[in-house]
Parts: sequence; C-alpha cells; structure tokens
Amino acid sequence: MSHSKGQLLRVVKVQDHAYTASQQEFTTWTTSQGYIAERPLGYIFKDQEPGTVPLYTLFNIGAVDHYYTTSEFDRYSFAQNGYTYLGIVGYVYLHSEGIEGAIPVYTSYSPAGRDHFYTEQEEEINRSLTVFGYRDKKLAFHILSA
Repeated sequence: MSHSKGQLLRVVKVQDHAYTASQQEFTTWTTSQGYIAERPLGYIFKDQEPGTVPLYTLFNIGAVDHYYTTSEFDRYSFAQNGYTYLGIVGYVYLHSEGIEGAIPVYTSYSPAGRDHFYTEQEEEINRSLTVFGYRDKKLAFHILSA
C-alpha cells in the first residue's frame, strides 16, 4: 500500500466553500476562478486504504454550491436534485476508533447562502451556526491531523 496522503485544501468564493486534495485544482480555483485560499483541514488519502471510504464531491451550478459526502445514497440523491457528480476527492475514515491522528470533520449548511461548510474545528462549526446562520451541524467524516 502506498499510504499516499494529500492535504485537504479549502477555498471560498462569496458563499461557496470548496475542498480538494489536488494542488492543480486548488491553483486553478485560486488563480482563475476567483476563490480565496483558506487554511488546510488536515490530510486525506489519495488512494483507498484499509478502513477508508470515498469522499464524493458534487456541484450545483445554479446554487454555486459544492457538496461532499461519503454516502452513496446522498451522492445519488443530490445528483437527482440539481447537483452534478464531479468525482472522488480522496479517501477518509467514517470513524476514528483505533486510527492514530484521526480527527472529526463537521459540516453545516446555510439555507440563505446555499452553502455546505466543512471544518475540523468545533469552535468554527459552532460559529457558523451562531454567527453566520448555518444549520444542521453534523459529523461528516474523519481525516488525519495536520
């Protein structure tokens, strides 16, 4: 097994947060698509490793919203509701038990901004709820700490 990891990079444009492990995609977003680089969240695997699952990405051009999920059901459900499936970002853990360095990534959603937000910092996800009007805080998946 290669155990090849990449940083899960985060960018934002207006109210669309987007995430990638591809330096090329990150560079395209920040140099020609108007996204602003934010801090990375941690590390994900580039190839599937034991105990990991795919992290799927979908995009809704009308809402300008990236959505990330480990759920096959959500992947198909969102694709039936205006989102285009873009592929697999990388591989993540669903649980942290027995995984050294695994940290949770939380998600919340802004109905007003039509934005899905992801962060490994519980303080930041709570601020998205109390200050910025996001809702539906959930544990999304686990990644490796930076």
